[in-house]
Amino acid sequence: MYYFSKRIKCLDCGKNYKGMKERKRSAYICSGFSNYGKEFCKRFKMLEDDLLELVYHHYDTTLIKEGAIDGSTKKIIKPEITTEELINRVDRIEVSPSNETYTIFYIDSTKTMITPNRQTYWTDKM
Repeated sequence: MYYFSKRIKCLDCGKNYKGMKERKRSAYICSGFSNYGKEFCKRFKMLEDDLLELVYHHYDTTLIKEGAIDGSTKKIIKPEITTEELINRVDRIEVSPSNETYTIFYIDSTKTMITPNRQTYWTDKM
């Protein structure tokens, strides 16, 4: 099972990204590139583990911004959440292979943007 199936869209060719196994790791690649080759779309792979890490980090950041911190221990109060529940907070992911960037849009109207040098930017409500 690929967590982000049907949520990732290629901005260059308009096709969806599809899940695949690469060296025993789950990854996503543009179905336009996969089906029609490099003349149709550029190859740009995203690892599922990297996407999950970003979504978890966004969740932690959101808890901090909402003030979910224990006053005595100064630790984040984290309610139990499953990976599936966390994934359901993701509305969509838009990818630009030509720019090597992607943006994760969340259902709470916030987003996370990743640049070519893997710098991450978070935004508040859009």
